[in-house]
Amino acid sequence: MILFYTAEQGRAAKRFEREVLAGAPGDSREVFHTLEDLIERLMRFDGNDRVLVYLAATTKELTGLCAISHLLGSVRLILIAPDRSEKTITRAHSLYPRFLIFVDGDFSEVADVLAKMISQVASGEPRPDRDTRGNRTETARPALTAGGKQT
Repeated sequence: MILFYTAEQGRAAKRFEREVLAGAPGDSREVFHTLEDLIERLMRFDGNDRVLVYLAATTKELTGLCAISHLLGSVRLILIAPDRSEKTITRAHSLYPRFLIFVDGDFSEVADVLAKMISQVASGEPRPDRDTRGNRTETARPALTAGGKQT
């Protein structure tokens, strides 16, 4: 299951829809435009591995995601952060995203990472940051940023 979140209706959201949403399989995706709806969905665990692509176009939206981080335990997170400030990057990394990019970045990279994650989930490939029971391990790999650099 692929979950998408974007509250933004501006230019970044349009790029997000065109470059990321359009390439995702329609039968396994859900799109959310309010944090309340996303929370409700995250609370209904359906036993499937989930990927969440979260467009935080503002610091308020990033703060909202941080507030519900306890619901992200089994979710593979792709985070699109609002800016490159030190505070934003610190908050973003506290969420353990599998991929981190910024709203002014190349969203085609998000689509590429998402496609790889979908194939990993479909093949049953184990997550490198989890033990056999799904708990985070201390040897979790750092998130990649655009360009494939580790942070």
